[in-house]
Amino acid sequence: MKPDLCYLICTTQRSGTHLLNEALRNTGLAGTPGEWFEWDNETERNPIMDLGQSHPDEFLQYLYEKGTGPNGVFGCNIMWSGRNHNLLTKYINILEGFPVCENRKGIEALRKIFPNLHFIYLIRKNKLQQAVSHSKVLQTKVFHQWKGKKADNFKEPKYDYYSIRTMLEHAINGDKSWAKFFNENEIKPFRIVYEDLAESFEETALGVLDFLGIDYPADLSFAQRILIKQANHINDEWVQRFLAQSSKENTNS
Repeated sequence: MKPDLCYLICTTQRSGTHLLNEALRNTGLAGTPGEWFEWDNETERNPIMDLGQSHPDEFLQYLYEKGTGPNGVFGCNIMWSGRNHNLLTKYINILEGFPVCENRKGIEALRKIFPNLHFIYLIRKNKLQQAVSHSKVLQTKVFHQWKGKKADNFKEPKYDYYSIRTMLEHAINGDKSWAKFFNENEIKPFRIVYEDLAESFEETALGVLDFLGIDYPADLSFAQRILIKQANHINDEWVQRFLAQSSKENTNS
């Protein structure tokens, strides 16, 4: 089923996409947003790379089925750089070759594939916390955790200064790249800050519904929350260790 209204959540790793996805899903009105371009946990494949290049129609059917709710609203996350870095441009190039795009390029190809397309920009103010989270989950292999579901193959993380520094650079450069993308394409996205989302979960979701023009009752009942916060004392310890080590390096340089 081709959706009637679409939105893309534009972001970088560890900016709170799972939290925002849960908030929007729990409204029952904003589709089922997820990383449908990049990774399928059931098949352990990259759909657009493994299916999109060879079978465009099958890929679009897969994409629409994954992200579209009963009311025809579709949601999807797009990372500036994903499990393999800097692939957004390559993904767009693949979509441009789909017959449905009729030789449209760039943003116009996206709008052809995603009817009534809206952009949401999710950022995280505390870039160091974001980098620490990213470095940590790359080791634990637990990218999100739900109530009642035990994490499989958990690996104990170890502090790595250079990994955190690299993830910090990725986070900063990713935000700059998204800002450039929006500016070049004259897009004014709905901006969400992770720290605000964490404090105002339901209010943020309702703000997105307003942005998308989706009607909802004044007494809208949200589904039960099941996402577990992963940050703990380790994150705080690593932040302090990184700041101390970074200060020492700057002093000695």
